[in-house]
Amino acid sequence: MEIEQLPASCRLSDSDLLSTLDTVDAAVNALQAWSWQATADLERRGLAKELGAKDTTELLSLHHRRNPGELRRDLKLALLLPHYEAVTTALDTAVVSPAHAKEIITTLEKAPPTVPSEDLRFAEDQLIDTARILTPLELRAFGREVLTRLDTDGPEPTDPYQDETLWLKPVHGGIKFGGYLAAENAELLKTALYDLAKPHKTIDGDPDPRPHGKRHADALVTILEVATGATATPRHPRRPTPHRHHRLRRPPSRHRPRRRRVCLQRQPHSRRRPDPGLRRPRPPPRPRH
Repeated sequence: MEIEQLPASCRLSDSDLLSTLDTVDAAVNALQAWSWQATADLERRGLAKELGAKDTTELLSLHHRRNPGELRRDLKLALLLPHYEAVTTALDTAVVSPAHAKEIITTLEKAPPTVPSEDLRFAEDQLIDTARILTPLELRAFGREVLTRLDTDGPEPTDPYQDETLWLKPVHGGIKFGGYLAAENAELLKTALYDLAKPHKTIDGDPDPRPHGKRHADALVTILEVATGATATPRHPRRPTPHRHHRLRRPPSRHRPRRRRVCLQRQPHSRRRPDPGLRRPRPPPRPRH
């Protein structure tokens, strides 16, 4: 299938440029919607395993050189699309864009199972009508309000400590980490870090040259040293020391003598002369007989 070549944008007039851009945007949305439907059909037919791939995500990743995570999300959305007839119709008629359709389906999938189907269809129509005047990001915020109205009882209370997590990712020369702590554990971490991450003057009395993130990193290292017994107490945080990225310079003083800079330049062997201040020691006198 051949794609018609578009003229260069620099050759178009102002009015033609805007109208052509509108046409391209509509074509991109139509192609994206068709791509979702084709991806879902590819998954239902099971062509990936017939062609030697592990699944549809791996097949499309090899063919189109796209990230597997992005393809996996698109495939999940494409399989959910037939369950929302109003969204499918609005997408085919260009009433909503694929980005809006993604937000609508994601919002409705978060609805609790106790919500009646009539309420879900009404919420679907309401989100489609609102998508005509809102951006996808604004539609996501409106979708949260819709979910609040659908679930009048609110979410079931859960133990926040069950959601605590910590992940570690090795990188070149170090490690990246992140996670989530709840309630008292979060306050404990903040208190320990904030107390140790306060700026302190250097040994020379200059302001702390460390940025905000570096001070928190040093505070965390201090806490780990205390936990492993590498230091005695965390009450004495690390004092900032001169670093190759943060060189400390003393302010010029009138009473401080200036040091004389001596440039040592290596000369060729033929022109090298001995320093007149350096003389060979004389040998001791011989004893007389």
